[in-house]
Order: sequence, then C-alpha cells, then structure tokens
Amino acid sequence: MANAHPNLAKVVENVKQHSLNLAQISEKMDIEAFENALHDDWFTIDAHGKKFTKAEELKLLRSSNFKPSSIKVQDLEVTVNGDMAIVTGVSTVNASFEGKDISGKYRFTQVFKAEGSNLLEHAVGAVPKNMAMMTCINMAVR
Repeated sequence: MANAHPNLAKVVENVKQHSLNLAQISEKMDIEAFENALHDDWFTIDAHGKKFTKAEELKLLRSSNFKPSSIKVQDLEVTVNGDMAIVTGVSTVNASFEGKDISGKYRFTQVFKAEGSNLLEHAVGAVPKNMAMMTCINMAVR
C-alpha cells in the first residue's frame, strides 16, 4: 500500500483499542458505557442468527441474564473507509446466558461509524467522540 494515508496505521491501532475497550466494558457489565458506545440504530446478530436491536440487547443485559466472567479479544483486523471502520476478530468468552454455559470462541464483525468525521483526517491520537458501533455480527467458532 504505497499510497496509504499517513494516519492509517495510527487510526487502525486506535480503532483496535476501541474494540478492546468495548470487550472490557462488556466483561464488566458496564451497561451505561456500553449503551453510550452504540449508535441509536445499532443491532446485533448472535451466534444463532437472531437479531437484537439496541433496546432489546440493553433490556437483556439489564435483566442480568448474561453473566460474563471473561471476554478476551484477539486477531483484530481493521478496515477504514471515510467515516466507517470495520473490525473483525475472535472473542474467547467465558459466560452464561439464562443459566446456560455459552463459553467458547466467537468470530465477530463490528461496524463503527463516526458521523461526519473522516477517520483518517481526525486527530491521530484518539477515536472521534461521536464514533459509535452500528452493528456486531457473531458466529460460533467450532
């Protein structure tokens, strides 16, 4: 990539750190921080193919049906295009949901958007404050 933007490597590292921070927020069950990190139109598709809106996911989290003991993220790859960043990776989760063990490895795709901010032109030292996750799609790794 000889013509890569000079800020690309730093932006990629910042977005990776943002994704790692979201895993820590989820592990700690900091629902307010998680809610603030999600775009209003956010949705997720879980490992069984079920779609949850932001409101549905937050309701599930507030009901304490999800009990994580650890969430570790690895193999992160980031693609940046304008105001969007796409992150792929693998989460190793130790948790239960509705009393059932759901521990395992999950491959995920996260889509982040910074409304009106070109990520490569933003201050190199930080992720824009208005960057929010638009979606997260999970698949169990067997």
